Order: sequence, then structure tokens, then C-alpha cells
Amino acid sequence: MKIATFTEGTGPNIVLLHGWTHDHHSMQPFIDLLKPHYQVTAADLPGAGASEWDYNFDSVNAVAEAMLNAMPDNAIYIGWSWGGAIAQSIAGRYPERVNHLILTGSVPKFVEGPDWPGVPQPGFSAILNELSSDETYKQFLLGFYDIEFSDAEDATAHQQLIDLLNKTGLTIPLDIEIQGINIIDKADLRQEFANITCPIDMIIGTKDESVPVDWQKVKALNKNVKLHYIENAQHMPFWTHPNAFNAVLENILQK
Repeated sequence: MKIATFTEGTGPNIVLLHGWTHDHHSMQPFIDLLKPHYQVTAADLPGAGASEWDYNFDSVNAVAEAMLNAMPDNAIYIGWSWGGAIAQSIAGRYPERVNHLILTGSVPKFVEGPDWPGVPQPGFSAILNELSSDETYKQFLLGFYDIEFSDAEDATAHQQLIDLLNKTGLTIPLDIEIQGINIIDKADLRQEFANITCPIDMIIGTKDESVPVDWQKVKALNKNVKLHYIENAQHMPFWTHPNAFNAVLENILQK
């Protein structure tokens, strides 16, 4: 199946995997920061942008498997939200492909379960199943951006993100959007996460309600985990708090 990738810069390989409801354009802050020193490959996840979707997908691992051939043989992976789940799957099952895993807004299991705090059952699908058209979907995203930028460092980025949405359009059809969210709601990557052998850095917005987990439980799954907090940030800290986020990311990459 077709997986669209977009490469800029030269140097060591970095792969960028975006969140659900978006495509690779949402990772532009990473591209701008990293391309002077790295070869940055930003992918459209299956079903997003110019990448195809397989309606037989039934797990994060299946989605990750479909992406492997389009990814560099060895790279630093930076995953946001849903993209972070795919990066965890790849790193846990193909350790030779990932030499450093950096996650933001992403955890091994998003939805609550026995002895695991998370988004209340039934998960994110409770929100998206209420959407009935592309217009309601767009209004949902605009409302999401409003909340994200309520404590932002620089409000100008809010308009840039809105302009990006208007320019690129809704790049994931609503039926695929809902199927993907259902996959995330049932995903449990704790075993894959525990198997990861490379360094794992997790950048956390302290107000991110999309990942209401106990971070010490996450850290206990793998001794390679380091936690980094962005105060007052939510699910998109690289857009809303770029100065603080970039300082943390650059420090991680220099080690």
C-alpha cells in the first residue's frame, strides 16, 4: 500500500509520525527545527494525507507493519499521539530500526483498564462517534485548537494552525478517522513498550488530558524511560509552547 513520505535536510535520520486527525503538515515545527542538522522524514500515516488506508486494519501493530517499508532502515523516531503509538510498536518489535524513541502526547495504553489510569471508557470514540459530517469534524478540530492554545506561549501559532487546516483540508475521511480511533481505544502496547531497548524520552504537557496516566507506571514498564515536563502545555506542546519544547528536545538530541 502507498505510504507518502516527505524528506528534508541532511544528516542522521529522524522519522516524524503525526497524530490522528492530522497529516504530516502538523509536524512542521519539528521539520523547521531539525532539518538544518538531520535528514527528516515526515510520513503521512495510513489514511491521512496522501497515504492509503486498509479497512482490514485491526491493531496498531498492523498499521505499523504497513509503514515499515517506507521508513529508513535505522532512525531516531519522534512520535506524537497516535504516531507515537506506531513508533512504540516499531521500536518494540524491530529494535534494529529505532535507535532513539522520543514521544509526546503518547503512552502505551491510552484508555483506562485494570490498574491502569487513562481516558475513561469507552475512550476517544465517545467523542468522534458524535460527529456526523466533515463540517462537524472541522468544528471539533477548531474547538480542540482553542482549548490547546488557552495557555499558549505565543497565540500567533494558533492562527497558523487554523490556516494550515484551511489550506490542507480534512485529510482523513470521517469513516477512517473513526476506525482509527477505535483501534487506539483498544490498543495496549505495554508489552511492546517493555521490549524497547533504545533510549525513550517522553515529553509531557502537564495539562494534557488526552494522556491522564500515572507517569510513574509508564516509567516502571521500561528502565530506559526519561520523563520531561512542559508546564501548562496540553496535547500539542510543540505548537503551543515552542520555546520550552524545543529547549527540551534539543537537550535530548545532544545527549
